[in-house]
Amino acid sequence: YREPPAVVTWQLVYCAAMVLVYLCIALVGIVFLFGAEELADEEMGTTDLKVLGLMFAILGIGLALLFAAGLVWRKGMVGWVFHIVLISIGLTSACCWPSNIPLLIFWIKHKDSVV
Repeated sequence: YREPPAVVTWQLVYCAAMVLVYLCIALVGIVFLFGAEELADEEMGTTDLKVLGLMFAILGIGLALLFAAGLVWRKGMVGWVFHIVLISIGLTSACCWPSNIPLLIFWIKHKDSVV
C-alpha cells in the first residue's frame, strides 16, 4: 500500500469547497425564483429576477453535482482527466487562481501516483 500524494487530499478539499459554493449559488437562485415579487424594484423586474434565479439554480445544482462526483471518482486515467476538468472550471474565476494554479501544477506533476 502506498500513500497517495498530498495533492489528492487538496483536490478533495477543493471539490468539497466548490460543492458548497455552488450549493450557495443554487440557494440564491431559488430565493430569486420564489421571492421575485418581494425583491423586484425598478432596475430588476419580477421576470428578470425569475430568469436570473432559474439560471443560478440550474447552474448551481449542476455544478454542485459535477464537483460532488469528483469527491468519489478518483481512479484511473479518466478520473484523472475529470479532475483536470474540475480544476479548469475553477480557473475561470480569478479568485480561485491562488489555489487552482498550484493544484493544477501538482496534479499534473503527480500524475503517475494519482492514476
